[in-house]
Amino acid sequence: MFAHSGIFMLVGLACTQVLRYTAPEMLDGILQAEFLSNHYFGHDHGDGHYVLSLPFLVNDFFIAFFFGIAFKEVKEAIFLPGGALQGKKAYVPISGTLGGVLGPAGVFLLAVALLGKWTLMWRGFAIPMATDIAFTYLFAKMIFPDVQQADGTMKKHRMVSFGLALAILDDLIGMAMIAFFYNDGIDMFWLGLFGATIPLGILMNRLKVQGWGWYIVLLGLPGIYFLFHSGLHPSLGLAVAVFCMPTKGRDEDGIVAEGTAENVHHSATADRYEHQTAVPVEYILGAFAFVNAGVNMVQGFNTLTFVVLGSLIIGKGLFIWAFTRIAQRFWEFEASSSEVMTLALAAGIGFTVSLFVASLAYAPGALQDGAKIGAALSLIAGPMAMVYARMFHVGRWSREIDSTRRAVLQ
Repeated sequence: MFAHSGIFMLVGLACTQVLRYTAPEMLDGILQAEFLSNHYFGHDHGDGHYVLSLPFLVNDFFIAFFFGIAFKEVKEAIFLPGGALQGKKAYVPISGTLGGVLGPAGVFLLAVALLGKWTLMWRGFAIPMATDIAFTYLFAKMIFPDVQQADGTMKKHRMVSFGLALAILDDLIGMAMIAFFYNDGIDMFWLGLFGATIPLGILMNRLKVQGWGWYIVLLGLPGIYFLFHSGLHPSLGLAVAVFCMPTKGRDEDGIVAEGTAENVHHSATADRYEHQTAVPVEYILGAFAFVNAGVNMVQGFNTLTFVVLGSLIIGKGLFIWAFTRIAQRFWEFEASSSEVMTLALAAGIGFTVSLFVASLAYAPGALQDGAKIGAALSLIAGPMAMVYARMFHVGRWSREIDSTRRAVLQ
């Protein structure tokens, strides 16, 4: 699904920007409209009074289904046999991820300190730590084409797999930051109720419950509600549900088991969840871009815009490259310096999670608008990666591929 999600987000971004400049009152009316007053879930108006709005539903409820797919990718990469983040093959992407997290955060904090705006801006340090899975995967696929195997089958280029592993780890760290740093205090009673869903999920898995809908209804929806009242962000509420879904087959112990060739694709519960929610999630990501990127790109520009944008592009590009190259000295990973830099530039697209963290780090106003503009403009990292790849003959522009094309033409 990642290859198409970027397109939906671009459409959402384009729509909200068109309305911002042609019908700003209409856009504000859509984003600020409140409905369905209740005592359970929504924007807190005090005294136990809540109301729903489009931004709340997208950012606090529906986006949980996207994070659910991200949790599924994390589970497969870390726990399933043959996962991309197991054993020694995990060391290089882990090292690259550390560079892509610590570097941008360090650049951000150094910049705000030098600008004398530490007290005002420091809470946004996690904004440039994010890597957008969808856009990074999209540009990586465009730059690094699939490789034909000896048996004629096509396989993802190693750099695409590396970029996906890096983005998955990055999002895992981002989700942890959202959960434990950007909260207003934790209510242990409600967090305990969320934790109580874990044994129920394990029981469902052991009982071989196959329908993913049961996991969402019995674990996911209550999880969202419990996290909302606990003070942690409800967008992470599907974590238990997805981790307890059988993935790629099952052995008698259940939760993470090696699948067979017959049931790997679409048949395991978590795989069906991913594929059957892929299209709705793409629309959700489009709506996410619509409700979060509707800032005035001209009037909202401020110092924080350049800090976020610079931290993403410079911090990601330089530090992912450096940490990965250092790791290659100790563990085997076949990739040239130019290939690593190309992927590091593509990983500089923060967008989805960066926009999300910006809305948590700052209250609505100039700082939040400036940070969101920087996150949105980080999309230029993708074309920058393509230009770099073309200049240094990386991926589809490599000399090896060019020589193969010439041989075919002859």
